Amino acid sequence: MTAPRDQRSEFDDQGYFVVSGLFTPAECDDIVDRIEQTALTLPLGQPDAGQMLYRPMMHLADEALLKVCTDPRWAEVVVPILGPDVRLYWEQSVAKPAQARTELPWHQDNGYTPMIPERYLSCWLALDDADTDNGCLWLIPGSHRQGTLPHRDDTEFGPFRVGRDEREGGLPVPVRRGDVLAFSSLMLHRSGPNVSGRNRRAWIIQFCEADAVSGLSKQPFDDRLRVCKDGEWLAEPYRERDFDLLRVLASYQRD
Repeated sequence: MTAPRDQRSEFDDQGYFVVSGLFTPAECDDIVDRIEQTALTLPLGQPDAGQMLYRPMMHLADEALLKVCTDPRWAEVVVPILGPDVRLYWEQSVAKPAQARTELPWHQDNGYTPMIPERYLSCWLALDDADTDNGCLWLIPGSHRQGTLPHRDDTEFGPFRVGRDEREGGLPVPVRRGDVLAFSSLMLHRSGPNVSGRNRRAWIIQFCEADAVSGLSKQPFDDRLRVCKDGEWLAEPYRERDFDLLRVLASYQRD
C-alpha cells in the first residue's frame, strides 16, 4: 500500500488524495460477493438510460461488511484528516453495470446531507478498475474551499441534485481495484456514463468527526458507530443510541 507523501497537505490544497491498494483484489472480490447478496437494492436514474444500483448501510445487516468498513486500515486515511475522534457516518455501494448510461451531475456530498462542521470524508473504494470508459469520478480540485454551494433538484438527472450547471471541466481520477479515492464532502464531483462492457462497482464509506451534528435537524450523530476515540482505532466500535435506517431514508427523501 502506498499513501501520498503529505496526505494532509494534499487534502488541504486539492481536496482529495488517492491511497493505492488499501484492499487486495481478493478482498474486493469478497466484498462484491457480500454486497450482491444485500436485500435492499435501489435502482437510480432513468430506466431508458440504463440505471445504477444503489445499496445503503449494508454493514447493519452483514457482519463481514461491518468488519471491512471499520477495519483499522482506515485509521491512516481518516485520522490525519478528521482528528482523533471519528464516526462511521454513512456507507453505500453504487454499481454502474456495463452500458449503464446514467450520469451523476456535478454535486457536493454536503449538498445532499449538510453537516456541522461543514465537512466529512468520503472514501470511494474501487471494487473494479475505474476509468473514463466505465464511469470513474471526475473532480474539480480545490472546489472544497468554496463551502457548501446551493443545490437544486433536476428532473433531467432523476433523483440527483445539481450543484454546478456546466458539464464540462474537471479532472478524471482513474483508480485500480482496491484503491481508495478520499475526498472532502465539499468537493464538486461527478461521474459519466459507463460506455464499456465492464462493471464499475464502488463502495463509498464516509466518516465524520465524532461530535458532528446534522445541518438540518441539529441532532448529533450519536446513532452512528464511533470507530476512533482519543486517537485509538476501536476494536469494538459502538453507538450511543440505535440507528433507524428506514427513518433516516424517509427523512432524506423529504429534505
